[in-house]
Amino acid sequence: MTYRILLAFIIIYRIFLHNSAAQTINLSIVTLGDTEPKHLEIIKDSLQRFYNCKVINSYSLEISPELTSKSSKEDQLYNFEVLNAMAVNRRLNEFNKDTGGLIVGITDYALTIGERFSSTYYLIRGLANDSLGTATISTFRIKNESENDKDFVANLAKIAKHELGHLLGMPHCGSDSCLMVDGYRFNKMSRNYCKDCLNKIDPRHLIIE
Repeated sequence: MTYRILLAFIIIYRIFLHNSAAQTINLSIVTLGDTEPKHLEIIKDSLQRFYNCKVINSYSLEISPELTSKSSKEDQLYNFEVLNAMAVNRRLNEFNKDTGGLIVGITDYALTIGERFSSTYYLIRGLANDSLGTATISTFRIKNESENDKDFVANLAKIAKHELGHLLGMPHCGSDSCLMVDGYRFNKMSRNYCKDCLNKIDPRHLIIE
């Protein structure tokens, strides 16, 4: 009951502050490599329905060698290319020179942090760098974890909202069910913030589905 009251308050607060005081988030989305257009639309739609954000630009970026993970002895285990999320986030930051807003990258390539690892378990779904205002999301692992298309859409939307939450200053949450749970508890990730996280984030950033 308390959560529903808080949610209702945020929705009402958002309506009253629609134009004058609401803090619209300027967001650019960058596709990396040959990303399926529908994946871009899923992310764009989910973020605009949940956050008070406006997608001002959509760019495409070719995959260059400096964005891929460093080669290792385990390369022969992979028949796919792996991107270095930290390198991608640094590259995405260059778009800020033109936009001045937040940047979210989306790729169908596998994604990891730094050097590639010898197990697909270490492939990540996304990584945000709040100091740069950039985040990168990969559909690769999400596809493998989703039972069907409907499940994939829901999971991709949750990851997109989670990573943008980090860019808005939200840390990982210890709740049993929250949008901001860490990646190890992905199966417990909710599509909404828990009541504690709702108290932390600026309600002017939210629309809430």
